[in-house]
Amino acid sequence: MDYSDLAKACAIAGLLLSLGGVLLLFRYGMPYRVETKGKGSINKRETDQAEIQEDKRYRRRGYWGLGMVVLGTALQIAGVIMV
Repeated sequence: MDYSDLAKACAIAGLLLSLGGVLLLFRYGMPYRVETKGKGSINKRETDQAEIQEDKRYRRRGYWGLGMVVLGTALQIAGVIMV
């Protein structure tokens, strides 16, 4: 495997990672979205633990998506530099 094959593999892996990250971000939103803190969409006094867990899950998946986009972009840059 020479550098051109490695560069192509990096570029393809970067594109796939970026695609996966963008899809995660479209589904779960950016990780810094406004949290409900368990209050839900209806103005309630008590907090809902299920809402808190959902906020955490969305934030975590948002960070995964953002990380995948950044890593995918870095792999694409590395693939171009290798050529």
